Amino acid sequence: MALVEYNMYGEEPLILAIYAPFFFSFLAFSIFYYRSPYGISIAALSIYILLQVMAIIGSPENAAKGAFLKVVIIVGLVQAIKHARDYKIEKKKVMSDTLDGDMMA
Repeated sequence: MALVEYNMYGEEPLILAIYAPFFFSFLAFSIFYYRSPYGISIAALSIYILLQVMAIIGSPENAAKGAFLKVVIIVGLVQAIKHARDYKIEKKKVMSDTLDGDMMA
């Protein structure tokens, strides 16, 4: 998105100042995803939706631009949240079973 806006408007410092925090936050999410997949997935979806809302407020025609790709990304993030929740529940169940098994022995 930053590259597209740079080519359209050519205001490099402003575009970098706006998009750099989002870029680095998603980069950090990718690095730390395995530590807390559920929380990171929720944070990524929240920030992505915030970014899209800000883009629509700035220019209402942004809502229609790339709508299919935006929907695909949101659906992917929602599925990531569901899978992370299932993983969290399964991990808690395995830990509970392991602890219960250790106490019985």
